[in-house]
Amino acid sequence: MRSSVSAGRSRITVVNGTRYAVWVAMYKRTPLCTDEPPIAWQVVSPPLHGKTTIFIPRDYQVCARYSFEPENPRRSVNQTNVLQVPHAPAGAGFVIEGVSSPDRRAWGAVLTRVAESPGWYRIRVVNHFMIGVWSHVRQGGQDIFRPRLLPPMAALTEDLDSPFYLAVLPLPRVAGDLLQDSEIVMTEIVVKEGETVKIQGGPNKGFKLSKIPAGSSAPEKKPKAQAKPKVEIKVREVVKKASKEPARRRREREKTTKAPSRLIPPSSGEPQTSA
Repeated sequence: MRSSVSAGRSRITVVNGTRYAVWVAMYKRTPLCTDEPPIAWQVVSPPLHGKTTIFIPRDYQVCARYSFEPENPRRSVNQTNVLQVPHAPAGAGFVIEGVSSPDRRAWGAVLTRVAESPGWYRIRVVNHFMIGVWSHVRQGGQDIFRPRLLPPMAALTEDLDSPFYLAVLPLPRVAGDLLQDSEIVMTEIVVKEGETVKIQGGPNKGFKLSKIPAGSSAPEKKPKAQAKPKVEIKVREVVKKASKEPARRRREREKTTKAPSRLIPPSSGEPQTSA
């Protein structure tokens, strides 16, 4: 039995440790054709020295698209009904069959689920329709694997338990874009749900993705203690001196007042001096 994903709303956090605008793609590679370019499931652009959280939903959907005139791009493309995968760990099998109206003037394809499961976390789609169809396996409403063309009587199997990948893109992209190996192979990294990945480097020397161990985070910068203005210190010193100055003068005046003065009153005639 394969390891099941934990219950709840899982997430992957991408931290931008650079001073550049970056675009990071999240995708899966199909186990059957690992050499084929994958499709971007999500594309995020974390802010400078910030982070972005990618939430991973638990709902999967399967559908198919087809056209009666594939060589005519202006012809509208038809789509089968969209079916939910009831329980991803148990897997699910589907078949595409042709249907028509009672008067046989309109016909098309319909997707139905079969009772037999292809295996744990496996999605299997078999095309019983008379023309080729593009099979879609989606997670959270967005293609998680690259759509593949199924000719009549062909089958497709995808593994929902395949790992997620992250890679830094050289140019802005959106979900659903095809990713060439030449633009993702240098920074590609396998990630698990709940992990945090940090972007480092730059466009000149190249970007790099590295995982941040659980429980650790970048140390927060402590605010620098602001020194008290020197003017305030000088003012305090002046105030301190000014507060001491009147007391000293007051003590001197008290000593002068208390000291007795020996004065001889002058007599009539010549001036007298004190003895």
